[in-house]
Amino acid sequence: MALAAYGLVTFYHEDHESRRAGLLYIVMAHIDAGCLLLGFALLIQASGSAEFASFRPIAAQLNSGQQTAAFVLFFVGFGIKAGVIPFHIWLPAAHPVAPSNVSALLSGIVIKTGIYGMTRIFLDSLGGVPSWAGLLVLIVGVISAVLGVLYALMEHDLKRLLAYHSIENIGIILMGLGATLIFRVAGHPLLAGVALVAAMFHTLNHAIFKCLLFLGAGSVLHSTGTRNMEKMGGLIGPMPVTAFCFLIGAVAISGLPR
Repeated sequence: MALAAYGLVTFYHEDHESRRAGLLYIVMAHIDAGCLLLGFALLIQASGSAEFASFRPIAAQLNSGQQTAAFVLFFVGFGIKAGVIPFHIWLPAAHPVAPSNVSALLSGIVIKTGIYGMTRIFLDSLGGVPSWAGLLVLIVGVISAVLGVLYALMEHDLKRLLAYHSIENIGIILMGLGATLIFRVAGHPLLAGVALVAAMFHTLNHAIFKCLLFLGAGSVLHSTGTRNMEKMGGLIGPMPVTAFCFLIGAVAISGLPR
């Protein structure tokens, strides 16, 4: 997935900015892959098997140091893939230079694999995480949500703005996942279930409307030749279909009733 995404990000390889963004992406992808391999190596060494089913009973027997190491490795590895702050640097660099349909793929699918990985590992394979883990995930989610939207508000580049909004929404999803872990450790399975459903629902929700917004941005870029929103205006007349579709995405990303 990382290699395919690198090739797609650098599709316009004759452009220096595209090559630079691709290099940054592949470096970050190597770091996250290294963290994940080390995390799985720790579980495989303890269980003697590479089967996911063998991780859960062994993970509960890990000492606190091993449990902490495994959690941190998986959180950093999947956090880079998901683009959470402070591991987000590849996301606003890759989105503007990639073709818009590739940006939709990155935001709708690639970064969601990080969320899937965290959910699968933290709630299943590790068989339990340190008591402070849920609070850490929640805090990182809050920071990503707040800083992501603040960065977006300062942007004039349409696609980079949408990239920062992806970081914000990943933060919101992490808030739900962090709450799930907190409630689970505290012995409130019903509240943990509600928080997990909310996180997973928003994961699907964001994947759909962010793809719509990036494809709309691609249509605007194709017609205007610029990503600078300060140079745009009055596009609803010549581009009514794009405007209508973009409005649906904007309503969705704003969380308005629909």
